[in-house]
Amino acid sequence: MKNIKHKISVLVLLLYSIASFGQEESGSIFEPISYNGQNTTNAVCPCRPTYTYSQLETDVMNRINQHRQSIGLSTLSVINHISNNCLDHNNYMIAANVTNHDNFLDRANNIICALNAGGVDEIVASNFVSAAGVVNAWLGSPPHRAAIETASFTRMGVSVRANGAGKNYYTVLFTRNTSGSCAVLTNLCSLTSPVTLTTSNISFNSAQLNWSNVIGNAGYQIEYKTTSSSLWISAATVGTNVVTYTLSGLNPTTAYDWRIRTRCANGLYGLYGNSVNFTTICADNLNFSSAIFSGQTITKEASISITSSSIVNNGGTGIFHAGNSVTFTTNFNAISGSTFRAYIEGCSGSFVAKSAENSVINEEEKATMLIRSLENKVKIIPNPNSGIFNLSLDNIHEGVIEISDLFGSIVYKSNFKNQSEQLINIQNRPKGIYIVKVYAESGSIYANKMIKN
Repeated sequence: MKNIKHKISVLVLLLYSIASFGQEESGSIFEPISYNGQNTTNAVCPCRPTYTYSQLETDVMNRINQHRQSIGLSTLSVINHISNNCLDHNNYMIAANVTNHDNFLDRANNIICALNAGGVDEIVASNFVSAAGVVNAWLGSPPHRAAIETASFTRMGVSVRANGAGKNYYTVLFTRNTSGSCAVLTNLCSLTSPVTLTTSNISFNSAQLNWSNVIGNAGYQIEYKTTSSSLWISAATVGTNVVTYTLSGLNPTTAYDWRIRTRCANGLYGLYGNSVNFTTICADNLNFSSAIFSGQTITKEASISITSSSIVNNGGTGIFHAGNSVTFTTNFNAISGSTFRAYIEGCSGSFVAKSAENSVINEEEKATMLIRSLENKVKIIPNPNSGIFNLSLDNIHEGVIEISDLFGSIVYKSNFKNQSEQLINIQNRPKGIYIVKVYAESGSIYANKMIKN
């Protein structure tokens, strides 16, 4: 009988590790195992050349190859026969509810037999949600990292399967020197992400995303998030050769990141590239009605006006400022124990809990309004009045007069030119507080408060 020598290397095989990496992911990684011998069985090794890959499996392979490439190693080609062996082991781990290398020698012998391969290594894991989470966990473990970074490896297979509860199981097998009819390489999606990413037409609630086209693409997938968050949000999937997308529904004066990946003709995607950052601008007019709770600090700014019906709860802090006015409806309430400041200042990006200025008017007819005339150029005579009054315009020769109630509804609007005084009649409107604004042709905006008895 022929004597066949072989070597199996198991690094602390019984160690069961819990790891947490990336976006608050946790899972189990089991120490890698390797076999550097010849086939020790006389079993027939039929080729299994067909395997359908998921996007998650593709992402695992791409991330492993991306890391190898980043340290100057060659990328690994994928062979379906190896992936089928990975699938067999995942099915076994799911059935047994374990994460281990049971029956590894059978898989190694099968790969060596069918592919004339020279040695096999295996790494496994479970419970990770994303490719980034599991690959980062492996790279954070020295023995797993060593397996991934083995320079002599040329081929790999991967399988990811979920049990009935949605728990993912991962198996990756590495080998080298394959040959024969079964050693057919599989082309997944190796297209890179677009190289050039820019952001244009940024407003207070939208931005246009632009990127360079990748030859051979079948479309792209875009994700975005606030810079302060770790959670990426799917924005859109666009078609072949589309190189721009308008992202909407954003918040004013907020920093965002976005990234993109390329779709291949087989429906799979490559890896996401580096993200790009942008910040939305300040809104002209802003309505804010959300409650501010204990422990929260909410800051809002607008270039012209803010209207709010918020309740600021005990322990909450709100700081609002706008270039023209900050107006509160009858539902607004800053409860005792809260901190709230509102003042006249345009979009500065700075929020300081300033004390109210002398020109601020508080708590009138259950409505609190903070407003300051930008210049003493708009005079209401008389004020208060019955709804009929003269509006004196000091050196404002042309523009638009607009009157609105505290809910922001416009009740009067007219143009004027070369008239130093305007007679206005809103007698048919309810009693209350109104905001009188004058939009001068020069671009300046002037405002004042009018009380209708």
